[in-house]
Amino acid sequence: MLGLILGTITLILSVLLAVAIHSFTSFDVMSFSVFYIIPMGSICIGTIACLGYYLGLFASNKKVSPNLFMIGLLIPILSYIRCSIRLLCHSVFG
Repeated sequence: MLGLILGTITLILSVLLAVAIHSFTSFDVMSFSVFYIIPMGSICIGTIACLGYYLGLFASNKKVSPNLFMIGLLIPILSYIRCSIRLLCHSVFG
């Protein structure tokens, strides 16, 4: 349970970080890539989103089961979708 709570907190923080960087600098972190192939911005935001989840599992001393692994895969996907929606709304509605 601790992993889900910390995972949700870092998911929200990663989305807020990406939106704040875009709002203050007009730089889209999610679209930053190396050689137009490796999406480094998305990897960094997804890593930040999953960090709390894995720290929570480590602190509660639980092994990663297939169900927990699937939740760990869904967190960065949700982060990417939420960042994309927020950035789209920010660019459309100013």
